[in-house]
This record gives sequence, structure tokens and C-alpha cells, in this order.
Amino acid sequence: VCILGAESTGTTTLSRSLAKEFETIWVPEYGRFYSEAIVHSNHQWIDEDFVHIAKTQAEIEDRMAGLSSGLLICDTNAFATRLWQERYMGKITDEVNEIGRRSVVNLYIITDVDIPFVSDGTRDGEHIREKMHQRFVNEVAKTKVPYIIVSGSSSARLAKAIKRINELVREKVTI
Repeated sequence: VCILGAESTGTTTLSRSLAKEFETIWVPEYGRFYSEAIVHSNHQWIDEDFVHIAKTQAEIEDRMAGLSSGLLICDTNAFATRLWQERYMGKITDEVNEIGRRSVVNLYIITDVDIPFVSDGTRDGEHIREKMHQRFVNEVAKTKVPYIIVSGSSSARLAKAIKRINELVREKVTI
């Protein structure tokens, strides 16, 4: 299960809560750590940064899948890295696109932009939250992978996500 969303929409909070609820592990957003490491440097984003982020995110997911209870919760994935590359570089390179295309997901949960933006010194996308949200929805819809959009309070988001994951698990068991 992959949680996606624009900046400051609660993906990490939801990922942690879902992992706790289902007694499994979750994969943090590697790109977030990477960004935090370079945000106050003179480094300018380059396409190779996004290749590195996408590859590393995918590698961590693969490794953690083997340690999970059979259900892995991911706070973003390489597929989403494509959209962040587009946001920062103005394009999606073939290499990042290919890495993202290989992401194996059974359900996307997209977090809505209906909660306040929290500036933390790294985030800079408050002005494009709605646009990024729509990009996530549009791109996920093209994948044909089931998805839901969660909105409202943290507890409302969590309840909707739990309900859909339980449905997904039942569907997979009966197949």
C-alpha cells in the first residue's frame, strides 16, 4: 500500500498509523531525508538526484517487503518521485520514469490538501498543493491500480484507509 500526497498533507502520519494498526512496517520517504540533507547547501537539483532517490526508495521497499508481515506500507514510492522530478526539473526523465513504472502497488491512498500547510524549513510547495494533488490523482488513475482519496481529520483518514485495506486483504485472500 502506497500513501501519496502533496507536501504537508499527512502522508507520514497516515503511514505510521497504518503500520501500527496492521502491525507491520512502513517505508519512510527517502526523498524527504535527501532533501533535508541538501536544502541548506548550495546544491541545485539535478536529474541524477531524482534517479538516486527513485532507485534508493525502490531498494528500501524491496528490502522491507521481505521483513513485513505481508503488508507493506510505503510513504511514497519511485512512481511519485517522477512527479517530484517534474515539479523541480520541469520534466520526467526516461530513467526515473522506468524506475517508477516498476513500482509494485496494490493500493494507492492519496492524501487530500484539506489540512493546513505546515512550513518546516524544507517544504516550499504550499502555493502548488492543489496542482500537485491533482497530478497525483491523474497519474495514479492512469495506472489502473485501485486508489482512494482520504480527507478530513487524521482519524477520519485513518478509518477510511483501514476500511479499504481490509477490503483489499479480503480480495487478495479470496483470489
